[in-house]
Amino acid sequence: DEFNEDLYSEIQKFGIELGELFQIQDDWIDLYGIKGRAEVGSDIREGKVSILVAWLNENGSVQDRKELKAILSLPRAEKGLVDLARALEIIEKYQAREATFEILQKRAQSLKSRWVGHPNSKLGQALTDLIEWVLAPSGIWT
Repeated sequence: DEFNEDLYSEIQKFGIELGELFQIQDDWIDLYGIKGRAEVGSDIREGKVSILVAWLNENGSVQDRKELKAILSLPRAEKGLVDLARALEIIEKYQAREATFEILQKRAQSLKSRWVGHPNSKLGQALTDLIEWVLAPSGIWT
């Protein structure tokens, strides 16, 4: 078989997009699902900028953005349950949970739809199955 550069590019783009979806899901599950960790909100405790924080940075007030940034900037050892609760309160104030889950759903469905009915049906089926498997923990298909 000859090397198919177009197919290679399609699959490469697929991999990048699936990786981004996995990260969005990971961020979301960190606050709202079971991630296999003893504590919820480890990304906040570690000061990570998740998709939920990015959402707030685009949609929150200047005051709330500054407050969340201050919480994230605290050393992990200094972040307590009150800080985590306040960060979650700020995030929830702007419906980041719903908005980011919707982003995950729409992007996943868009990626999946590009492979359903692909001319190479075995490849298309394998990649749509992979999307469903990778994103199963978020529950977006239920």
